[in-house]
Amino acid sequence: MKKLLCLALILALALIPVTGVQAESETARSFTLFEGNQSSTLNESNDDIMAWQKAQEATGIDVEFVHGDDNTLTMLIASEDLPDAILQNWATFPGGALGALDNAVIVELSEELLAEHAPNYWAYLQKWPEIKKMVTTDAGTHYQIAGIMTWETDESKGFTPVVDRAPCYESWMGLIARKDLLDAAGLEIPVTVDDWTAALRTLKENGVATPLSATVGNFKQSNLFAGAYGVAQGLYQDENGVAHYGPMEDAYKDYLTLLAGWYAEGLIDPDLAAVDGNSAKAKMMSGESAVTIGTGGWLGSMYDTVHEQDAQSTFYDIGVANPSLTADTQPMYGMKNYPYNLGVAVTPVCKDPTVVLDFYNYLWSDEGIVTANWGIEGQSYRFDANGLPEFDAETLEKNEWGYSASDMMMKVYMLNEAIPADMRNRLYQMTLYGTDEAVTVRKTWSNSTLPSTMPPYVVPADLSSDYATIGNDLQTYVDEMYVKFVMGLESLDNFEAFRDQLRKMGVENYLSIAQTALDNYNAR
Repeated sequence: MKKLLCLALILALALIPVTGVQAESETARSFTLFEGNQSSTLNESNDDIMAWQKAQEATGIDVEFVHGDDNTLTMLIASEDLPDAILQNWATFPGGALGALDNAVIVELSEELLAEHAPNYWAYLQKWPEIKKMVTTDAGTHYQIAGIMTWETDESKGFTPVVDRAPCYESWMGLIARKDLLDAAGLEIPVTVDDWTAALRTLKENGVATPLSATVGNFKQSNLFAGAYGVAQGLYQDENGVAHYGPMEDAYKDYLTLLAGWYAEGLIDPDLAAVDGNSAKAKMMSGESAVTIGTGGWLGSMYDTVHEQDAQSTFYDIGVANPSLTADTQPMYGMKNYPYNLGVAVTPVCKDPTVVLDFYNYLWSDEGIVTANWGIEGQSYRFDANGLPEFDAETLEKNEWGYSASDMMMKVYMLNEAIPADMRNRLYQMTLYGTDEAVTVRKTWSNSTLPSTMPPYVVPADLSSDYATIGNDLQTYVDEMYVKFVMGLESLDNFEAFRDQLRKMGVENYLSIAQTALDNYNAR
């Protein structure tokens, strides 16, 4: 009898873990998420990033990642093998957000569902109506949890709750100048376009072979000098909500005339068409050039590279404000981005959208914003005296892979995700460089008046194909002619013929579609 009781007891105990596992699997919460490929070769998937690990632990929700490019997503849609959720820039998705909704790639999220399962995100939209306008359709339909770049309201007062964080119109690219070479030439920091013409000439006279060396892409993307003339490179809106296409404007010819004149004088790199980021930085560090167009990371990395090689070097690069046409005017456009550009949407195959919303609601919480942007306390960040998180470089460098603190950043925080992104995160990374200029430069570059691109409007689905096709064709032609005009391979006497060709390619229809979308957006 005792043997039978012992056997029964052993069998009962053996069943306990099995029953427990079954119960856990039945209640486990998870979802599949499509995202683009990793931006860093240090990670195979988001599972290798501290912030994603901590968020899954904090929520008890497991995220299975499906990484790939646009072609991967297209194949998943075509094969009807959709994940539960998709992270995407829905403005550039074929057919836009409306196309994705109409074709049942994603589903609408009701206000009631968002208010109940994403109350932190929902509260932010109510507090900041300009953001709500950006992340819904023209009809006010919600379809995503959006990623928004945000600012700390007042760092001196400590941590700012998510709901109170102001949207950040980020300026991350601009003019970088060798302050030591300006000083050696007896030059003040240029302010106006004429100041820059005089400064570049003086630098050349003082032995700087190529005063200004920058990539064509950075010339255009930054809208530097173009913004001084009141135009931007592609589609943009003016202060009255009117859509414009830069190359069709009379002032665009004035801008090209300026650059063509500089090129003819040898003030711009003669290898303009071939300049890449590495060559532009190399010429700055060697003194062959004194001005470039780049990012805060460029500024900091050049400073550190030179001073690591020669601690006594006088090399000192600074960020310079966007140039204006006259001393009493402000540049209309520069590099100024909207706070929103992507979001995560739920697909029809998701059996329980509340799982996705609950997960992102955590990331939009006061705890979640720190996790998403700074990683794990004690492993990647600590709190300063004001209660603000700061990266702990010393701890980061003590990693099993032997990576530097700056490389380790890619294994710490969520980059380009549907979160309240913390601008302090971006700025704090700049403190890893040896110059404070890398930290302050984004404010220096933020002196333009308006964003240089269109807001995140939605092109009507029946017009989206024409809009995309015409836009791509125009861009290809403008890119080609831009280099020819600046390098003198095409006379600016032919500028009107250039505009005629844009008309033949459908620029007026393109502008009409853009204006319709813009009017609908502004009426939201």
